[in-house]
Amino acid sequence: MTLDDVLVRHIGHFGRFQGVALFLTVLSSLPAGWHILAYIFISGGTQDYWCALPTGSFGNASQEQLKDIFIPSEIKNGKRKFSSCEIYDFDIKNVSKFTLNILRSGDLVNGSDVRGNISDRRRCVQWEYENNGRYSSSILTQYELYCEKEWLIPVSQSCIMAGWLLGNFVFGSLADRFGRMRVIPVGFLMTFVIGLIMPFIPNYYAYLLFRFFLGVTTGGSYTVCFVLLLEYCGTKHRVLSNISFHGGFNGAVVLLSGIAYAMAPVNHITMQIILGCVPFCMIFYKFILVESPRWLVSNQQYDEARKNIRKIAKFNGRPLADDVVLAFPQDRALINGELEMMSEHPEKKYTVLDLFRTPNIRRATLASYVQWFACSFIFYGLIFIGGSLGANVYINTAISGLCGVVGGFASLPVLKYLGRRTTGVSSLFIMTISLFASIFLIGKPEYETSLVGVVFVGKFFNIVAFDTIYLHSAECFPTCMRTLGVGTGSLWARVGALLSPFIAKTATIWPVLPVIVFCSSSAVATCMALLLPETRGRHLPETVEEGERFARLSLSCPWSRVNEGEKTDIDITEDSNSPC
Repeated sequence: MTLDDVLVRHIGHFGRFQGVALFLTVLSSLPAGWHILAYIFISGGTQDYWCALPTGSFGNASQEQLKDIFIPSEIKNGKRKFSSCEIYDFDIKNVSKFTLNILRSGDLVNGSDVRGNISDRRRCVQWEYENNGRYSSSILTQYELYCEKEWLIPVSQSCIMAGWLLGNFVFGSLADRFGRMRVIPVGFLMTFVIGLIMPFIPNYYAYLLFRFFLGVTTGGSYTVCFVLLLEYCGTKHRVLSNISFHGGFNGAVVLLSGIAYAMAPVNHITMQIILGCVPFCMIFYKFILVESPRWLVSNQQYDEARKNIRKIAKFNGRPLADDVVLAFPQDRALINGELEMMSEHPEKKYTVLDLFRTPNIRRATLASYVQWFACSFIFYGLIFIGGSLGANVYINTAISGLCGVVGGFASLPVLKYLGRRTTGVSSLFIMTISLFASIFLIGKPEYETSLVGVVFVGKFFNIVAFDTIYLHSAECFPTCMRTLGVGTGSLWARVGALLSPFIAKTATIWPVLPVIVFCSSSAVATCMALLLPETRGRHLPETVEEGERFARLSLSCPWSRVNEGEKTDIDITEDSNSPC
């Protein structure tokens, strides 16, 4: 009897306790999604700004008239664009009284008539910026990241993603050593403190450092909560729990749009404070949830594990009598001396290099890495360019989150009935076509609604592809290196997330450029997905040798149908001339 058998017998696959745990851990997605994607609303990355206009008595002259006089402009992408960094170098006192009186009256006047022959320019020393209801203040205006400093804006997003990457390793290691429920409250407490301090940091480089540490604590807490949830649930409900948990992240995106819309007339600092207060409530998870029985058993804390199992069983309406003996396989192995025998013959420890030593596993590794990178790269990229696609940034972001929620749950039946390879290739291909079509719609106001629709079709299938590679990559690797393959693949997903804000920023140079980059990466990922074997309904390999045969034989008949749960007719333990 395995540990799974013991837990399922006494607490069930999914009861009331697991339901409460699912609800609470999904709530932990809120600070994760909010802190990462608040960048869309607080960065000011697409906020228009220009040199501060001279003060004086200009009567009824509008701001646009004054900009036409004092600010150089050019036609860019079919639209007139005022300079953000230069102003004409002349004194308004030199303007004739006749022209000035026309200007004060509010009548239209040509800026060149006012300036005369003056064309000299000088650099701005102060700025004014757009305040159209979306931005009353932003990181751009708070830290004056104008002109040549504007490239520092997306660095703040890359810092939090880099911190998220480190947080996965740091908090994962701490949780494995000290326990899940000791690490989770500490992580939320640190997130709460950092989130409240960060908006008031006066120096931008110090702000970047705080963003990095916010990513460490947010990403670490999010990951450990996910692990804890899966360890509570039985095998039958882990896929659904996985989809629900990650759906919470996309649900946080929808809520963030509403919060940002409500806070836009105030300022970005108030919004960050409100978002920073949420993790405080999650510190009290320690008094609701219990330590993972699986972690306790793996660390030979059997008495504590038995106590927690009884608590969960009672909450699930399955109380255990006092005379029921909870015996764990590991406990018996220790009594029988089996662990001592195992320690004399330790298993081989695999490294990243082992993923590239054999041809078929190497092919699966490279193909999964490309898909991990592309899915994450496009997921965040499409959210960050939402403001440049037309329509309303709040609506765009909310629909993006809804696409994530619906796409996640839609992937469940598709993965079950079509298989992993078919689903992965098809979703990536449709996403590529959608992004390619959007290239020809950007910059055309008459097709604004069509553009948003096409992009969100791509967004929907991006989520399906993302959920597919989570499962598919885990099933492609042999058991002895499965964690290594999935772990290093998710590393490339973080790299894609780290680079996405910089690519999204290129929309200020050419609106089509980021979509071309995203479409190209999707096309490459589609081709690479063809190299992965079909794993649906097939026994997964245990050793490297079985993994090599599994990949080779599966690719020789990739479209063969094997029902979920049925026994595959591919024999991975020995060579076969006709696997199909």
